[in-house]
Amino acid sequence: MKRLILSIFLLVALGFASITGTLAANTYSVTTIAYDHGSVSPSWTNYQVAINTPINVIAIPDPGWEVDYVTINNNIVTSITNNICFDGPVLMDMVIKVYFKTDQVTYTINATAGPNGNIAPSGIKTYIEDDEPCFNFYPDNGYEIDQIIVDGNPISPIVNPYCFDPLNANHNIQVTFKEVPPDPEYYDVTITWKYLNEDNEEVASGGITSNPTQGVNPYLEGTNVTVNFVKQAGGSTFDIYEIVLDGIQVYYEPDQPLTFPTSWNVTPAIEQDHTLDLTFKNYGTGIQYIEIPSLAISPNPVSEIATITKDADVIFTHIEIVDIMGNTVLYIANPTTDTIDLSLLPIGGYIVRFHTEKGLAIRSIIKK
Repeated sequence: MKRLILSIFLLVALGFASITGTLAANTYSVTTIAYDHGSVSPSWTNYQVAINTPINVIAIPDPGWEVDYVTINNNIVTSITNNICFDGPVLMDMVIKVYFKTDQVTYTINATAGPNGNIAPSGIKTYIEDDEPCFNFYPDNGYEIDQIIVDGNPISPIVNPYCFDPLNANHNIQVTFKEVPPDPEYYDVTITWKYLNEDNEEVASGGITSNPTQGVNPYLEGTNVTVNFVKQAGGSTFDIYEIVLDGIQVYYEPDQPLTFPTSWNVTPAIEQDHTLDLTFKNYGTGIQYIEIPSLAISPNPVSEIATITKDADVIFTHIEIVDIMGNTVLYIANPTTDTIDLSLLPIGGYIVRFHTEKGLAIRSIIKK
């Protein structure tokens, strides 16, 4: 019984293989191709058609165009009626190609792309007068359009696609590509505060803060980062006691000095993360600080001469330039001009103390 079943199975399998082999041997491949300014129906690529099966292939010209000629297996077909390229049984493998023409005025556009992208359509294309052809640009991954150049002239702004005005001349269009710039880099300045009373004991607050505030503050690479010290309205007996930048002590005032910095330059152009630890201390009553809203120094940073602007009724008894260690490096008694010559000072950050009969105003400046 088992032998009988196996024999039947083999006979069926062999018969099926014979049938499918016969079908494969009795089909032909048909490919239809339409060139610029038209299409073809049906549009086939290596489509398998059974022998003797009738097919009808029709060309569909774009408006203003007509069939120029047709080739079948590279043999030109001389008689085309009603755009019928082929109408009959399939007796062989066939490649049917359709070409189009127009009797209207035409112009050409030569479209090219540089490395790292493509343009579509590309190459030399023919268009009827007053056509408004459009060209699309396709950058490779990691690239973007650099320039679109039409007849030797860069196009601005860059548009994609680019469409020509109604054609009345031949043209050239070229597109170039460039690498997409990396995302902007950001770095953090992490600020902490600590407050001391007059006995150097830590307390919760002290009426002075910083701007930017404590915590993590992100900055775009290359940014000039300056931290300003901000007292509460009405003033405060607290002032800056110690500044530690990236673990290094850069400012320290154990005893109440004549004046304090009102800001600190962390870096003129940030290129890494930084930490800034600020300690504020209650020094008690002392120097009378005043604010002069009209007072400014420019340019800042400065390389040589800084200009002072202020209201006319503001009179200085003297001006001091103090370095980051608290040393007076320049002293101007009874200043009579509105400029300060910093050309002889080393590059760095400085505190400018403006003394008046009413009190002391502070500004900071960077010598570059």
